[in-house]
Amino acid sequence: MLRDPENPSRMIGPPFVEESMRDFTGLGGYAVLLLTTVTFALFFRAELSREAFRFFVSVTVSGYFLGAILKNVVQRERPALVPHLSHVSGATSFPSSHAMMSVIVFLTIGLLLSTRTRERHLQRLLTLLPLGISFVVGLSRICMGVHYPTDVLAGWTLGLLWVWAAFRIYHRTQKGKTAE
Repeated sequence: MLRDPENPSRMIGPPFVEESMRDFTGLGGYAVLLLTTVTFALFFRAELSREAFRFFVSVTVSGYFLGAILKNVVQRERPALVPHLSHVSGATSFPSSHAMMSVIVFLTIGLLLSTRTRERHLQRLLTLLPLGISFVVGLSRICMGVHYPTDVLAGWTLGLLWVWAAFRIYHRTQKGKTAE
């Protein structure tokens, strides 16, 4: 549906649309996510606390392993309906690691940063912006032909659940420490 019927190796629309999708997919790639994770881990260590640093690193690393385990268990092959417009590093597609890890990394950063302000509009922005980035990353994976929509939906859902559970545990341990 998103491809030129006469040339399925090209997306419909002007060339900049395809190029933009390639750029968006890169935001969820391992190089960008690793650089972002290291950068913000160092920032959190320097500006927030050793605890925030440990929390951020543990959420992202454990989220990565969860996704890898699920891919190994499910073993769903990537779509072969159209030529892939992006390089893929593995044959399995469920869940989308790009979608899942972009939610985990960017949303965790946004939520940790939102604790630094009392401004509601800024807190909303620090929550919604990472979700928007993750949305375009996931959409781009479908446009690139490397994931089914259900792969991306599962990645988003698992990423959101992982971050939600991690913050629930984090807040409970923080309350327990202040009560002592």
